[in-house]
Amino acid sequence: MKNHLNLIVITISTVLCFSCSPTKEVQNTKEIDLISNQWIRIGAGGGGGQFTPSINPHDSTNFFVKCDMTGSYVTYNAGQTWENFNLHRSSHFFVHDPQEENTLYAFSIGLMKSTDKGDTWQVIYPTDDELLGFIPKGDHATERLVTKDSLLIDVPTMAVDPDNSDNLYIVVQLGEDSFLHYSNDQGQNWTKDVKLDNEVISIYVDPTSDPENRKIYLQGRKNIIVWQDGETTVNENPEGVHSFTSFANGYDKETDEVYTYGISGENYYDYYFKDKRPNVSGVFKTTNGGVTWESIQEPLLKYHQGSEAPEWRAIATSAFHPNVIYISYNDYIDEEGKEWIGVAKSIDYGQNWEFTWKDKMTATTEEVSENFAGGWLNERWGPSWGENPFSIAVYAHDPDLVITTDFGRSIKSLDGGKTWEQIYTTKTETGWATRGIDVTTTYQVTYDPFDDQHVFIAAADVGLLESVDGGKSWKIGTEENGVPAKWENSCYQIEFDEDVKGKGWMLMSWIHDIPRPKMWRRKKFEDYPGGILRTTNSGKTWEVVSEEIGEGAYTSILMDPESEPGNRTLYACGFGKGAYKSTDDGKTWTLKNNGIEGEQPLAWELRRRDSDGAIFLIEHRQSEDGSFGNELDGNVYISTDGAESWRKMNLPEKTNGPTCVAFDPENPDKIILSAWGRLMEGVYEPDTGGGIFISEDSGNTWRQVLSKDQHIEDMLYDERTDRYYAVGFNGSAYYSETDGEDWERINGFNFKWGQNLSLDPFNPDKLFITTFGGGVWHGPATGDPNATQDIVSPKVQW
Repeated sequence: MKNHLNLIVITISTVLCFSCSPTKEVQNTKEIDLISNQWIRIGAGGGGGQFTPSINPHDSTNFFVKCDMTGSYVTYNAGQTWENFNLHRSSHFFVHDPQEENTLYAFSIGLMKSTDKGDTWQVIYPTDDELLGFIPKGDHATERLVTKDSLLIDVPTMAVDPDNSDNLYIVVQLGEDSFLHYSNDQGQNWTKDVKLDNEVISIYVDPTSDPENRKIYLQGRKNIIVWQDGETTVNENPEGVHSFTSFANGYDKETDEVYTYGISGENYYDYYFKDKRPNVSGVFKTTNGGVTWESIQEPLLKYHQGSEAPEWRAIATSAFHPNVIYISYNDYIDEEGKEWIGVAKSIDYGQNWEFTWKDKMTATTEEVSENFAGGWLNERWGPSWGENPFSIAVYAHDPDLVITTDFGRSIKSLDGGKTWEQIYTTKTETGWATRGIDVTTTYQVTYDPFDDQHVFIAAADVGLLESVDGGKSWKIGTEENGVPAKWENSCYQIEFDEDVKGKGWMLMSWIHDIPRPKMWRRKKFEDYPGGILRTTNSGKTWEVVSEEIGEGAYTSILMDPESEPGNRTLYACGFGKGAYKSTDDGKTWTLKNNGIEGEQPLAWELRRRDSDGAIFLIEHRQSEDGSFGNELDGNVYISTDGAESWRKMNLPEKTNGPTCVAFDPENPDKIILSAWGRLMEGVYEPDTGGGIFISEDSGNTWRQVLSKDQHIEDMLYDERTDRYYAVGFNGSAYYSETDGEDWERINGFNFKWGQNLSLDPFNPDKLFITTFGGGVWHGPATGDPNATQDIVSPKVQW
């Protein structure tokens, strides 16, 4: 594996902008240690939704991006490499202090502040005297801060006074109500002011107003509220605009004017449109806070031949160059009937536009914009995967520097859109290598037992990833090699035969993200596409071997190591189907559900106890409401006769969400069980029944050994070190060197949603952790003692 730069220290007095951009120096005001962590990401990079990019106004090489899978990412070198940091939920925004280079704000579970460029974070709202703690709840272990008044808190937007870092402005949703809050001491104390009857999506501090009596624009979907000296006025939207979906603001120092741009119409983010309320499509400009509006949409429609207006998805401008505007567009139809998606640009306040990024598509073809450079997503699937940008950030001091994010990529331009370059992956001779920003869901890392350079990652959405250089770079492993196109979305597992060169089996499905309930709440299990495949040449080609048992989402496969090589006995799980067995090397399969209750058991995972060959089957819980003791409970089944019959085991009291079992090689009667807690009714009532349990009598009785983490997803035992590992959705992984009795946190693994574990076959002191939306992490099995754990607030520790 590639070496990781553990520590980056800024020691020079100036940092230059990108070499291709106009020369300008950006001052570093403080020497700081940036994110240090021996844990790295491996994979191809990108692959999932990225949002809300921001550029440090003091440092043109320092960008921030967040994803919808809880991860946040920062680069200190213009996107050459990225570091992940964990705010325990997806962040709404990143807002930089206009005076202090190293200070920025974000909102996830609370309003966070970092004074070291994102290395560590502290909750500043709610304040410590209001904060009681935090609770993770439900299927995604969604974390909530507990306050004295027990109100759910959300902060959708924020602004910092451009001339005074002490002055902060936020919109706070407290329960069902929203208010403007402000602080005059950098968030140590807050004043609640006006109640808002509008969904405010942007705050802008008017830099032309009196510094002692600021004018604040609260830019909402239905109107703009102007707040000054505790008084408010309301400026209505343009006629026919029921909802604005995005705003951009800039200050022209030469004319001493503030420009505000807004977009409306059918839009990915337009919840009002989804409710079928009328909403005029438009691109608008105002220089007086919304008192009057001017449409600047007409010049954008110069080449559009569609009967309906295009979708305007995002709009952005430079903080100090508002004459330059960028807009993300979709559904733009030209005279040949081709659909354009990409970015348009104006350099004259919206009077004229040019299409600087123009992907073209028809029902059967896709053409990447001629000025767009690289990326494996474009190479494999074309521009329709990423689509046009969800978000755009423009550098405050140079409008030619632009960052965009979309469904799979982070992208930059250094020349105002003349050229575009992805910044999530790097091309190598043998594939693509991540730059550290990984947004894929992954299940397993598997090495070819006869080739230590041949490695696979089982992943969702991008399917199977394959490396031929020991994991340094990756390519898609399902292209024209026998895997049905309708299955290639997700790979759940690969199992190789360690005694037969080239022999292996794989589970593929178009249904991704199992076992999360969002995938099976409304879809019939019998409609799941997918199946079991076999290879005899290490994955060069695959053949389908599950035709006779029908399609389905098969999620776990297990080979009996004591069966005859070349004629192996195998077992597999079908989610919503049950357990299957093959006695002829996987050529044919038979359903084996004798003793398994219910018509559609959510058979999720199989484990084998080597001491006696017993097979354990984990049935995933179907209920989400916290109910217990009914037909929707999850179960653990054991078979001692090769799956010919199954016996349901006892579970710990009030536990119905088992996730995994592990065994003590010295004591066949000792079983270690991990479980997912049950959702309790109260907003702040902790989940219960999850964690880690031990039985010394083959499951008849249990005692709990880890209760503080109620959302454990996977466990693994490594006989080389006699060490157990566990991981879950609470931003933590654990190890035990005391036979599962005591569990220590693996320092440095900080991703919120840890999913599965894979051993490093060459280094027992290293471990792979796969994640739900954060790629694959590889690092020291007992943790990095010097790694930062991100959030340092006294009452919010993990």
